Amino acid sequence: MPKQKIAMIGLGPMGLNLALNIKDHGFDIIGYNRGEEKRVKARKEGLKVADSLDEVRDFFGNEKRIFWMMVEADAIDAVLEQAATYLRKGDVIIEGGNSYFKDTERRVRWAEEKGLTYIGTGVSGGEAGARYGPSIMPGGTKEAYHEVAPILEAIAAKAPQDKKPCVSYNGPGGAGHFVKMVHNGIEYGIMAMIGEIVWLLKESLDLDFKDIGKVMERWNKKNDVLSSYLIEITADGLQQKDSKSKGFLVERIADLTRMKGTGMWTANTANELLVPIPTIYSAITSRLQSAEKTLRMEIGNKVSTKKIKTEIGIKDKDKFIAQAHNALYAANLSSYSQGLNLIKAGSEKWDYGINLSNVAKDWRAGCIIRAPTLLYAISEAYKNKKKQPENLILHAPFIRILGKGLEDLAEVTSTARKASVPVPVLDAAYNYLKQLSSNVLVSASVMALQRDYFGAHQYFRIDKNGALVMNSKKQIREFHTEWMKKGRQEVEVTK
Repeated sequence: MPKQKIAMIGLGPMGLNLALNIKDHGFDIIGYNRGEEKRVKARKEGLKVADSLDEVRDFFGNEKRIFWMMVEADAIDAVLEQAATYLRKGDVIIEGGNSYFKDTERRVRWAEEKGLTYIGTGVSGGEAGARYGPSIMPGGTKEAYHEVAPILEAIAAKAPQDKKPCVSYNGPGGAGHFVKMVHNGIEYGIMAMIGEIVWLLKESLDLDFKDIGKVMERWNKKNDVLSSYLIEITADGLQQKDSKSKGFLVERIADLTRMKGTGMWTANTANELLVPIPTIYSAITSRLQSAEKTLRMEIGNKVSTKKIKTEIGIKDKDKFIAQAHNALYAANLSSYSQGLNLIKAGSEKWDYGINLSNVAKDWRAGCIIRAPTLLYAISEAYKNKKKQPENLILHAPFIRILGKGLEDLAEVTSTARKASVPVPVLDAAYNYLKQLSSNVLVSASVMALQRDYFGAHQYFRIDKNGALVMNSKKQIREFHTEWMKKGRQEVEVTK
């Protein structure tokens, strides 16, 4: 049986490398790019390339037509309109860019009206992943997924534990791009936390970047809970010497972390769904503050916040490095927990039916946040569909390490203050876990009191153990104190 034919529309770094990956796996593929320069480059790489959409159409003849689009998110609608005259009923469109999932929903409807099949597909792994095996997150109809599954499963990364392809059906409509969006939000958090740990180790222990790189090489050893792509590239990158000076490259890279918007989409979606993701929020804010370079230079030259070595108080460097390791692990769990809760809430809101165990499995290899050991454990947490933890942290193996992890995370963030190192994302991760594990949030009780005092917004009551007070109908009892009246009587207002 001949393998499927496919056309790759868009031959930028991701499109070209995906096309070469597909070609390597024996599929008959042709590439097309509007700009000639990229077509020339693709031909030099050995790819069959069309100079027009007419040639792409002729390539398929009467066979089933699959078009994979890899263009910038803001160009997708224009490319679709341009290609519309070449599309015919029954064609399949795989759209693999970094698209906002609600835009994908709109394009799915557009395609259905024309009798086309639209598969919004998240692809993670950068250029190397695209070339040798990315993590792939497709959405659309199940029938459409099964139609293109032979291609996707062939080119996807293979997980180290079982060699299974890191791709599975996520759900209808924009489900694939929704999962990819949250993946990027988690990525924001983990990247920022690693960066904060690097800064803290440098300032608190007077380590140079090569020393810190060596520490992270140890953290990236097989079966270490921190073993991951981001730790791997950080360990390697920190030790890169600068060709223009005697120091390290990282010392000359500008402290400006730009972003393309997927993190902001994650934050806005969390706001819409009322799901707390403080670690991701903080990572976004940190990136935004990095852009205020001129202001930071002006204030930094006027405000002295030097570290006081005598107050840092680290007597055992190895012990503190071990605490930093454990703190980063706990913080990673915090970030994953927030992201997966967001996927769960979105899946319920938009009826995607996303399988969280499969999501974690598909992130084990190929993608930017790949961390085989940790993601395998996360996948196991959601394996039983009938008995899933309300929050990832409640999974027994994670709950057992949470206490010590929180202690180490508290120690690390406390040391950061003494070393005059801002660690807002680690702080946010700690605060999320600490609030999550607090029977009573006194600050929340105070705010509930304030709201009732100034606006008669009412409040609930708790017993001495912190449990909500219920009535015989299993309703939460609600109250209001008459603050403006003499005697300030408390009245029950349970509806």
